Amino acid sequence: MMITVIVKHPIVSDHTYYHGLSNKISTANVKHSTNDKVISATELDSHADSPVVGKYATVLEESGKRVHVSGFTKSLGNPLSVPVVTAAVAYDCDITGDTHILVICNALYLDEMEVNLIPPMMMRLAGIKVDECPKFLSDNPSEENHSAFFEEFGIRIPFLLDGIISYIPTRKPSTSELKGE
Repeated sequence: MMITVIVKHPIVSDHTYYHGLSNKISTANVKHSTNDKVISATELDSHADSPVVGKYATVLEESGKRVHVSGFTKSLGNPLSVPVVTAAVAYDCDITGDTHILVICNALYLDEMEVNLIPPMMMRLAGIKVDECPKFLSDNPSEENHSAFFEEFGIRIPFLLDGIISYIPTRKPSTSELKGE
């Protein structure tokens, strides 16, 4: 099994086991469990302005900053104060068998969330080529449609579709995976 660590903001300073630059990503509803690993989904969220990570991501570093977040309606109650973190999720490629560690920088951490969310615009700002159009809506479908391409690493991750939500199946990475072992 090959493990690739993708990192894009040099914000992770004390973790020498990371290499390259970093990228931002997100996650969705719990789909299933395999070998005691809960598979979650990193969802694209075009309504958000910041990535959000939850219980199926590993917090690598806390920034020491907190932000106040609120829902889309006042009826959801008072805003929450949440920490800003750098976190990681693991993506297991069904085709190659490789595991890729995706590092999400400047993410809001809500430990009770079963999904992670990432704005596609943030992914693009991090240099990731994102095609959100599902293949069945493409005029000439190819591997480039409905995927994220990390050009620097030559890695393409296809999105899956749950209803109208595009996502990447991800899970919480193990300590040994984070160390590249």
